[in-house]
Amino acid sequence: MRPKDRESRSGSAGFTLAELLSCLAIVGILATITLPTLQAGLIRVRVAQTVSDLRVLRDGVEAFAADTGSYPVGSTEPPLSFLTDYDARVVLRPLLGTYLPDNPTILEDFFSQQAVSKIKSSIRLDLTSIPNRTGYSYFDYVHFLVPPWPPKQGFALVSLGPDGEDSGLGVAIRQTAFPGPALYDVSNGVRSSGDIGIGSAALPARLIE
Repeated sequence: MRPKDRESRSGSAGFTLAELLSCLAIVGILATITLPTLQAGLIRVRVAQTVSDLRVLRDGVEAFAADTGSYPVGSTEPPLSFLTDYDARVVLRPLLGTYLPDNPTILEDFFSQQAVSKIKSSIRLDLTSIPNRTGYSYFDYVHFLVPPWPPKQGFALVSLGPDGEDSGLGVAIRQTAFPGPALYDVSNGVRSSGDIGIGSAALPARLIE
C-alpha cells in the first residue's frame, strides 16, 4: 500500500471540528431538557424521605406521650428565631434509642441547608463550626402560649420544605383555619412554596397525612 493511501484512510477515521461541535451542541441541548426534570425528581425523593422521617418522629413522640402522659416540652414562650428555639435536635434528642431510632440525623431537616447557607453568607464571621442544617421545628402547643390562642394538647413537627423558607406553618395551625400557602403542596413539586408538617391527632387532618 502506498503512503498516500494510508494517509487517506487514516484521515477518514477521525472527526472534523464541525462534527465535534455539533455533538457538543446536541449534548448541551439534551442536558438543558433533562436537568430540570432530574432536579424535580430528586426534590420529590427528598420530600418523600422527609415525610417518612416525620412520620417516624411523630409515632415516637406519641409513644412517649402514652408512657409519660405528656408530650416533650419545647419552647415555653414565643420564639426569637424559628431556626433555634424549636430545634428538634435539642427537644427530641433524649428520645433517641428508646422511642426513636438511635440516629441523630433523623432529626435534621435537609431543606434547612439552603436557609443556613443564606444566614452564613450574610454574616461576616467564621461560622464553619456551625452545622449546615438545623433540626425539624418542634412545636409544643401545650406550653406554647400566644394570646389569644389557648394551650392545645398537641404538637407538630415542621420542615422548611423545598423553598427553604419558613412559611409560618407551626404558628398558622394554631388557628382554626390556617392559611393554605403555609402548607407545602406535594402535587406542585418544586414549584410549590410552604412547609412540610406533620402532627398529633389533635391537629387538622389535612396536616397529618
